[in-house]
Amino acid sequence: MDGREAEAALRDGLRLVKAQGIDAPDDADSIRFFDASTVSYLEAFQEADTPFEALRDGLSGLAERRSGTLGQKAFFFLSEPLYRLASNYAVSEWVRWPLCSCDSEPDLTEPAWRLSIGGWVPGWDADGLFLYRFP
Repeated sequence: MDGREAEAALRDGLRLVKAQGIDAPDDADSIRFFDASTVSYLEAFQEADTPFEALRDGLSGLAERRSGTLGQKAFFFLSEPLYRLASNYAVSEWVRWPLCSCDSEPDLTEPAWRLSIGGWVPGWDADGLFLYRFP
């Protein structure tokens, strides 16, 4: 995935999340691009988080609403093993999304997952949105 595609995926994801009433940065904001040649991953994310933080925080509640208490317990039970398998929260959240939604609902975790498999990590800090490219 090149930078243009990554930018489009991030903007589409932010629009999708906001359309569902979940807080997210403005998809029209400028996006900075980083990679290991400009800044280390740790430096880039030292004071940053994912722009999908409100979605991430609300996933367990969505799982409980959709799948009941048992679904919420499954959501938490699967959380750590899936993260450890992929070393990536976006992948873990994407795998657990069916516990959070009906088939007819859009997959709110797919944009972050697509960025991840494309080699990008979205970030959001005091200076705004950015995309970090893994080598």
